[in-house]
Amino acid sequence: MTPYQRRRIAITGLVFSLLFLPASCVSLASLYGPYNPLLLAFLQDFTIENQLREIIFVTPIGATNKQGKRAVLPLYESADPPATRVNQTTRILISPNESKTLYYDWDDINFSEILIETENWKKVLIVDSEPTKNQFRVPSKIRFVIDDKEHYVEPSPEILAGFERANSLRRYLSSFLASFLAFWGFINPFIIAISYKAINRSEADIKRVLGNV
Repeated sequence: MTPYQRRRIAITGLVFSLLFLPASCVSLASLYGPYNPLLLAFLQDFTIENQLREIIFVTPIGATNKQGKRAVLPLYESADPPATRVNQTTRILISPNESKTLYYDWDDINFSEILIETENWKKVLIVDSEPTKNQFRVPSKIRFVIDDKEHYVEPSPEILAGFERANSLRRYLSSFLASFLAFWGFINPFIIAISYKAINRSEADIKRVLGNV
């Protein structure tokens, strides 16, 4: 490969990397996110206990606006820094006689229902019967026991729509794109440095070639 070709490739890489420079800024800012005190202040824990004789799968649901649009709760690993998002926010498995403590950000969502699934049925436990009022707030109850004494209702179309959105292909593609941009943002400064160094080396090689002509 001639010095001219190497320079052309290096310049192309540098221009491409500069276009993605904002992604680098976002990636650097994301390092601060898990330690952000404004996020940590809105993380609330709650516990779900399974007293049935079978495995259950739970999906915490919340209302996100005055119209009652439902979405899966944004769950976190813990309420302590670094507060990182969990990968699985739907169909969380809880074995019989076990409990699971979860953490969520209540800043933009009202915890309203728990969607419960077994091999034989799908029901809903109401957490907040009026989730569109006094938004947004922590739940009045933070421990929920799933047993055969609780009163469950059928899942509404709004709840099922929120559940389906969380499991849609579009959501996974968006997550993949966000992860790719974050990864590119981290390596982008190194690519800029390498491209700049390659341009200088190519320029030196070109001057050397011209000097020998």
